[in-house]
Amino acid sequence: MFLKKRFNDILSLNNAMNEKIIKNLIKYGLSDSEAKAYASALTLENAPVDKLAKHSGLNRTSLYPILERLFSLGLVSQVKKKGKTVIKSVPPEKFFDLLDEKREAVEDILPDMKSLFDISRGRPDVSFYEGREGLKTVMNSVLTEAKEIYVFGEADSFIKAIPEWTENYVKKRIDKKIKVKMILKASPFAVRTIKQVRGSSATANSLIKVRVLPPAYKIDYSAFDIFNNKVVLYSFEKQNNATVIESNIISNMMRTVFDILWEAAEKYKSLLE
Repeated sequence: MFLKKRFNDILSLNNAMNEKIIKNLIKYGLSDSEAKAYASALTLENAPVDKLAKHSGLNRTSLYPILERLFSLGLVSQVKKKGKTVIKSVPPEKFFDLLDEKREAVEDILPDMKSLFDISRGRPDVSFYEGREGLKTVMNSVLTEAKEIYVFGEADSFIKAIPEWTENYVKKRIDKKIKVKMILKASPFAVRTIKQVRGSSATANSLIKVRVLPPAYKIDYSAFDIFNNKVVLYSFEKQNNATVIESNIISNMMRTVFDILWEAAEKYKSLLE
């Protein structure tokens, strides 16, 4: 009675161990059938196909392609024993060799995969925002992400779009010590507002650099910001809209455009002194 109980306990322990092994072999990348066949090969050591099929619970006919797969991975071998073909498992340490081979294979193609990744990420990510709340969402992202901003456009329409909130935004931007370079249409309202902001504190004055273009330039009801790898295009003609384009290529191009305009606006900066 004791021996029978002991045998059953051992059998139960082996079954639990096999289940754990099979579960983790599947995580490694083997199929359920491949994992069962390999676990049985480990247990039986040298076993003919029919015995291996019975132990693994797999159909003998379906076992052959499974063994072919295990042969190709180097996890089992086929040997002759007393004139009979038997299946022999290789030591489990073989998995470390396979992992190293997988790592080497990935490392070999990693530069190519990274190129594909970078190319796919090179496609611009475009988001659209509408209304006052949409503008607030965009401006809050500027406060969160930017360390320096390049601003171009008509300040009058922007300030009128969200007047009270805009003043608060400027204060927060100064508190966060975010640098700003602005090229604005030289309307009396814009010039007066910029002078007021720059005169509010020495910190504000040090963070903001401004140049202006004469009113003759056609930049009505529009503006753009550049920060990090993003460009924000604003439109205020009929309703408030903001389009955010996330792209290194486009942001670099727009930064070049801004730098050209900055040089063109230089002779008008006396309006702000």
